[in-house]
Amino acid sequence: MARIADEKYLKIAEKLKALDHILITSHINPDGDNIASIVSLGMGLSQLGKTVTMALVSPVPHIYKFLSCTDKIYGFEKLEEERPKFDCAIVLDVGSLKRVGESVDIRKFTGLVLNIDHHVKTENCGDISFVDSSYSSTAEIIYNLLVDMGVKITPEIAEALYVGIMTDTGGFQFQNTTSSAMRAVSELIEAGAGPEKISQKVYFSNRAAKIVLMGKVLSTLKFDPSGKIGWITATKEVIDECGANSDDLENVINNITSIETVEVAILFRDLHDGKIKLSLRARNSVDVQKFALKYQGGGHKKAAGMVLDAPLDEAVNKVIFEFRDYIREYVKN
Repeated sequence: MARIADEKYLKIAEKLKALDHILITSHINPDGDNIASIVSLGMGLSQLGKTVTMALVSPVPHIYKFLSCTDKIYGFEKLEEERPKFDCAIVLDVGSLKRVGESVDIRKFTGLVLNIDHHVKTENCGDISFVDSSYSSTAEIIYNLLVDMGVKITPEIAEALYVGIMTDTGGFQFQNTTSSAMRAVSELIEAGAGPEKISQKVYFSNRAAKIVLMGKVLSTLKFDPSGKIGWITATKEVIDECGANSDDLENVINNITSIETVEVAILFRDLHDGKIKLSLRARNSVDVQKFALKYQGGGHKKAAGMVLDAPLDEAVNKVIFEFRDYIREYVKN
């Protein structure tokens, strides 16, 4: 009996078993869940004799390069040059094909697009799409899929899947740290995932440039008059000055949610590409995903992201003004 008894999920498993040449991809600005989901599915399908190509628009963040097969993830520019044809593409951890990258047209490479995700959808994504927000992470769904397809969960696959679940639950602290997630984690440890090694690699292997950048970005911290909204800003100039990159900003926002009065924390990133990228975090009852969806963003109730076409100062003023009203339905003075 399948671990997930859903018609679309079972159809995806059936297609992956039947087809041979498969493209695996996910969203821009990679995180632990999508990197883990890509490489674990890639290793699993390769074990079944499939020809697998993994591709992303953005590079793999430094802290996840220890995972097996991350060095085999292509950049889409190489695929654009070669223009291979695939039996199908499976798009992971996205609610919109635009999240793969605005310059990427998946349909150029295949006539069949499959989709697995655990976020609230913003649009139809794929010819067959399985989405279930009750799962902690896309990695948790991929774990079930691999088991249902008869893949042996090797230590390398277990390690990647553990990273996906761990990072998307905020180190097993967020609301999505469910009993099913912890059962999966227990089984992954039994299969060879090492919690101590993984924690060291993900949380305690920072480059010096990242720590310097964190200091500069945290020094921009501001609060609204109520103290319930805290925000920080990062510009390309500051990132370059520190010898860092945009990936080094991952998790810096969590320092703001540690402040006892803060209900919503926001990181504004101005990378001089004409857009301001926002990372949103919430404590207690505030739903930042609902806010992000208004701007075609998405994520989770307590952790979401969105993009604005506006100068930095304008974006900050607009979002902080709107959040002051928005959090009133959740937070009583």
